[in-house]
Amino acid sequence: MDQKSRVKFKIMSLQLTGRSDETIAVIESYLRTNKMFVNYNEIEKVYSSYLELKLEDVELCISGPKSSFARNESRLACLLRQQSWIQEIHPKSP
Repeated sequence: MDQKSRVKFKIMSLQLTGRSDETIAVIESYLRTNKMFVNYNEIEKVYSSYLELKLEDVELCISGPKSSFARNESRLACLLRQQSWIQEIHPKSP
C-alpha cells in the first residue's frame, strides 16, 4: 500500500465511524500540520537525544478526569511506603 492509499484509508476509517466531514477536515488538517501522518517514503528519522526512564523510580499515582493534573499519591503507594513493603518487594540496589 503506498503513502497516498494509507492516508485515504485513515480518512475513510474516520468516515466509517460516523465522523462529520467538518470533523474529518479538522483532524486531517491537524495531523498534516503536525506531521503526524507517517510517510513511509521518507528516510528514517534520527533523534538527537533519548529519554531514559528507570522503572524502579516510578511511583504509583492515580488521578482522574476531575483532577487529571493533580499529583496525589495513591492510597496504595502511601500504605506500601508506610509499611515498607516496597523495599521488601523490590529493594533498591546500593
